[in-house]
Amino acid sequence: MKGKTDEEKCISAIDYTGDWDAWLDRLHNGIKSAEKLGMSEERIQKIGRRLADHLSKSICASTPEEQLMKDLWNVASEEERKTMTSVFFKLLDKRGF
Repeated sequence: MKGKTDEEKCISAIDYTGDWDAWLDRLHNGIKSAEKLGMSEERIQKIGRRLADHLSKSICASTPEEQLMKDLWNVASEEERKTMTSVFFKLLDKRGF
């Protein structure tokens, strides 16, 4: 059995997101649910970093912006990734999802 090509292994971002606002809304709802269950902000952000790691490895960038985010994540240190996650969570709160 042949192995999959890189293109076949790559997941289209649209398969996950549909559209940006819907994606942000789902993430915000997940964060709020975790908070209601008593998860600490630190734990929630750790899960967020794990999700970002997975997406960075699995999703092929279909726009220059997606490629930029992927490249930034891939070169960031662990501390920088924590900062990026924190800023992203602030974005969700500010947008009022």
